[in-house]
Amino acid sequence: MQQAGNMIDLKDQFALAAMAALLQRTSNSIPDYADVANYAWHCAEFMMSERQKRIDLAALNEKRNNSDMRTLKLSTRLHYALLSEDLYTIADICAYTEKEILKIPNIGRTQLAHLIAALAAVGEKLAVPGEK
Repeated sequence: MQQAGNMIDLKDQFALAAMAALLQRTSNSIPDYADVANYAWHCAEFMMSERQKRIDLAALNEKRNNSDMRTLKLSTRLHYALLSEDLYTIADICAYTEKEILKIPNIGRTQLAHLIAALAAVGEKLAVPGEK
């Protein structure tokens, strides 16, 4: 329950900061305070959602970085081929594209398909070219 209170306090701080900035921009005229308050609250909502996205991404990266490749239950051949490229964690593997994986010795289309299926089973996927 304490965390929920802290989140509300943070949202209020965001809204207060947004409101102060909005009022400062309208210092030469009399603002419509209801509109300023409403807009400030929407800004705070947006800031909270962006903050949560970053927290979720950090948690996912932490999980990936702590997830050993052995949890994927790969074939011995595929496992050792990935290790030969110093890929030890799911995060390491997910940083590679399909094309890059296929360049690893002893990995062909069949092993690639198994790797993609194993990653999908744990909710992960290989990198997409251009999104690295």
